[in-house]
Amino acid sequence: MKKNFKIFILGLVFAIATFVRIWQVVQIPAGFNADEAALGYNAYSILKTGKDEFGNFLPVAFTSFGDYKPPLYVYVTVPFVALFGLEEFAVRFPSVVFGVLTVLLTYFIAKKISNNDYIAILSGLFLAISPWHIHYSRGGWETNLFTFLLTLGIYLFIKASQKPVYLVFAAIVFGLSFYSYQAARLIMPIVVVFLFFFYIKKLIPLKKHLIISTFIGFLILVPALITFVSGSGLSRFWGVSIFADSGPFWEVNQRRGDHQDPGSITTQILHNKIQAYSKVYLKNYFAHFDAEFLFIKGDTIARNRFIDHGTLLLVSLPFLLFGVYFLIKKEKNWPLVFLWLLASPTASALTFQSPQALRSALMVVPISIITAFGFYYFFNSLKSKKIRSILLIITVLFFTYNFARFLHYYFVHNPKQIPIAFQPGFAELVPFITGVQDDYDKVIITDKYDQPYILFLFYQKPDPANYHGILQLTQRDKFGFSTVKNLDNLEFRTLNKEDFSSSDKLLYVGTPEEIDQVRSNVKVIKTIDYPNSKPAFEIVENI
Repeated sequence: MKKNFKIFILGLVFAIATFVRIWQVVQIPAGFNADEAALGYNAYSILKTGKDEFGNFLPVAFTSFGDYKPPLYVYVTVPFVALFGLEEFAVRFPSVVFGVLTVLLTYFIAKKISNNDYIAILSGLFLAISPWHIHYSRGGWETNLFTFLLTLGIYLFIKASQKPVYLVFAAIVFGLSFYSYQAARLIMPIVVVFLFFFYIKKLIPLKKHLIISTFIGFLILVPALITFVSGSGLSRFWGVSIFADSGPFWEVNQRRGDHQDPGSITTQILHNKIQAYSKVYLKNYFAHFDAEFLFIKGDTIARNRFIDHGTLLLVSLPFLLFGVYFLIKKEKNWPLVFLWLLASPTASALTFQSPQALRSALMVVPISIITAFGFYYFFNSLKSKKIRSILLIITVLFFTYNFARFLHYYFVHNPKQIPIAFQPGFAELVPFITGVQDDYDKVIITDKYDQPYILFLFYQKPDPANYHGILQLTQRDKFGFSTVKNLDNLEFRTLNKEDFSSSDKLLYVGTPEEIDQVRSNVKVIKTIDYPNSKPAFEIVENI
């Protein structure tokens, strides 16, 4: 491929990747969820005071909702908040940048693996138009930062065979990835071990750089390991892991109870928790490779769903299958790509919400590379130029239609058919409540929509120093989350009928279902709607 043409095509892929990730990024996904608000407000607090929302100085793990968020996305967001202010764009734009850069890294990695410009460009293109990757590049998603860092680390590791100093850079990037996302703490070590054994022959002559890299990587990990020892690093895991489900445990007891001697060694070997939870794990793991999840329905969780689409474009399915065959047949480095893919859902499979697109988002990069191999070698294997040209035109048309259809559904139908996914309404609710809250003794606000306190802090933009040491988290729920119930004269909780009998001057913000309990006894001051025009909040006071 001629250099100028290659630069033009790569620039076109870069432009497509950038446009579909940044266009209307504040409006779509519709709303701004509590996790995004937490990342943004903590970045704002770090910028203003050097402390998080609870007054902890430059923490290694952000307490947030009691889930102890990894810190890197917060710190990366600080300069964007300084530049753009505490706004939705400042939180989402870093993810846009990481997403676009991952597309370019995918091109470079595919070029290193295949030494083929066409496969490299196709790899970048397929990632650029992947629904899976587009979605997580358009919000304040920690998983997207992790995907970028791990992809960068793999690229630097591969480069180290030519320039050993890249091994040191790779160790730094892999170490930092540990602070980017919870799932990284399992996936990153697995990937590094795979890389080490795959490239062991090339690493042996690099003893000096290998020792230095290992030492630097370990130093970077020390603060994170300390948080593990304290237990805070695992709090979120225990809340969402398969081990939080007691079902397999009771199943084991039931099976043992069917035996005459439930306590015998034979019975314990046949029926035990290791076996029971391993079965759950394997079921979850292989569900991530299910065609229905990848190409038809996608994730079942509203925040991760695309209406009437899977996580990948349906038209790419045959080329992914071709890619598995051609990659093994044509490319000596094929184990690297497959091991990368196989490692990607290992953390997601440990959670009870599987398959899940969020925690397994790293899969999309190796899938894009495999699909590119399938696409290139399928058409390259056709002997007839006429048939090749006709099929290529038809395939391009199908890809264009499938991609355009996804964009239409994503920008038009997703916000209206899954309105609650990103908690829309707070951007309108908070300024209204801020303007009137001093006129009331108390404002009671429904907590039906996840973590409302942080959204009030985000949109009100108070001086974080005023709340250090004042915000009080509740006890963790069964999923490992805590929340803040009071903020000045704001109280966040479920509204009950009894709340409306108070003689105090109160303002209530509830869902239509909550207000229906006392509708005849209250006056509706304002209604805030979802994007589909159905009411999300009703603001009322007693008649």
